[in-house]
Amino acid sequence: MRPNDDGWQSITYVRNDGAEPRTVEMAAFAANGSSPVVHANYFNPRAREAAWAQQFSGIGSMTVNANENVSAIVETTHGSETVGMAYTSISKPAKEAYLPLVWRATNNKSVFTVKNASAVGTWIYMTYYTESGTPYGPKSYWLPGGSSHTFDPFNCGDAPPEVCNGTWTAGGVKITANQPIAAVASAYWYADGQRTSAGQYSAASSGRTSLFGPSIFRGKFDATTWSLLSAVRLQNLSGSSWAFVTLDFQPRPTDPPACQTSLTFTDWIPPNSSHGYNTRGGGYQNGSFNATLFEVLENNGACLWWGGTVHVTSNQPLVGTVNAAWPLANRAWIHALLGPEDARAAVVLPKQQQLGHSWSRINIMNVSDSTVTSTVHFYNQSGGNPVYSTTLAALPAHRAITVNTLDLSNCCGFPSNFEGSAMVITDAPALIATSELFYNSSAPGGNRIAAYEGVGR
Repeated sequence: MRPNDDGWQSITYVRNDGAEPRTVEMAAFAANGSSPVVHANYFNPRAREAAWAQQFSGIGSMTVNANENVSAIVETTHGSETVGMAYTSISKPAKEAYLPLVWRATNNKSVFTVKNASAVGTWIYMTYYTESGTPYGPKSYWLPGGSSHTFDPFNCGDAPPEVCNGTWTAGGVKITANQPIAAVASAYWYADGQRTSAGQYSAASSGRTSLFGPSIFRGKFDATTWSLLSAVRLQNLSGSSWAFVTLDFQPRPTDPPACQTSLTFTDWIPPNSSHGYNTRGGGYQNGSFNATLFEVLENNGACLWWGGTVHVTSNQPLVGTVNAAWPLANRAWIHALLGPEDARAAVVLPKQQQLGHSWSRINIMNVSDSTVTSTVHFYNQSGGNPVYSTTLAALPAHRAITVNTLDLSNCCGFPSNFEGSAMVITDAPALIATSELFYNSSAPGGNRIAAYEGVGR
C-alpha cells in the first residue's frame, strides 16, 4: 500500500464476511516494519469500512486480523494522474512467491513489493527469468521482521546486473525466503512518455495445473478500430520439464448467437519460460507464434465484440495473469488467473459501487463440471441485510456471466448512490469471480479503471 507516496494514496477496504458482529484489528506498518499503528474497529455483520494509513509516507503495508473470516482489497489512486489500481489481500503468506509478469521496458514497467509477514528477519532470494527461461540471480535482500521493500528491475540494488544493466524486458520472478512472505506486483503502461494506466496483482505461492480467467475480451468498434483486448501470460514453473498446455476460450452464454464462437489450441512452454496469448496480436501455438490465432472469434466479421473465459490445463505447474487494454482511452487493468482450489460456494467482492461518476462490474465463472445457478447480493457499507439481490441465469460448466451495476441501475431498480460490497452464492464450491471498478472523468482522480479478484468463502 502507498499512503502519501509521491502522489499515490491507498485505501484498504475491509469487510466482515460473517453473520455475527466482530472486532477487526488493522495494523499499518511503515516500510521498515517498526512501531505499527494499530486500530481496532467493531464491524457489524457484512459491514465494510475504508481504512487509511496517514501516519507515514512512502510504501508500507497493513495486516488485518479477526477471529473469523474477513476480506480486504487495497485500491490506490494518483493525485495528478488519471490512473488507479487495486489488488486482493493475501490471506496465507508462504515461503515462496511467484510473479509471472514483470516488465522492464519503455512503455511497460513494473515494480513489486515483498513483505516479511513474520516478526523474525529473513533473507529473500529473487530469481528473474527471461521469457525463454534463462535465469538471472538469485538476488538476495535482507527483510527485517514486519518490514517490506519495493523492488525495481531498473535498479541494480534490487535486481541482478543481467536485468538492471542488460536487455531483459519481461518475464517472471520467483521469490523464496526462510519466513512467510507476501508479494504484490504493480504494472504501469506508458504512452508518449506519460503513464496512462496501472494495475496490480497478488503473487501466487505455488503453481497449478488448471487455471481460469473469467474475463477475456476481443472487441472492435469496426473492422479496424479496436475497443478492448486481453492478453494471457503463462509461466511454466518446472525447471526441467516442458509444459504441455491447452487453452480453451469460451464465449459468455448470454451474448448474441453470432458471438458464440470458441477457440481451443495447445502449446509447449519450455522450462521456466513464459508465453503470451494476445487476442489482438496473436499468441504461441505448439511452440510457434501465430499472429492470426484469435481471428476465428470474430466469426468472419459477424462478431466484433467477443467476451468470454479461458481455461488452461497443463501437465506442469503454471502461474498466470490476464490483462485487458482499452486502446482508445489508454486504459488497462490486470488480474491473476485463479485455480479450482480458489472456487467456493460464496465469493465476496469487498468494494462495489454505483454513483454518478463510478460503477462496478463482477465477472462470475463456474469452474465446476456441472451447471449452477447463482445469486448476487449487494450490501451497504453498514452491512446487515442485502439492499438488492438478483438471481442469474443458469451458468454452464467453465462459462462466465457479467453483472454490471450501471446496467442494473438503468433497468432494474438498483439503488442510486450505492457504495458497499457484494456476495455471489451458489449451492456448490463452483465459483470464482473478479471485479472491475470504473470511474468517469468527473470522479475524484479522473477517468480510470481498477481491478481485483474476489475472495472465496
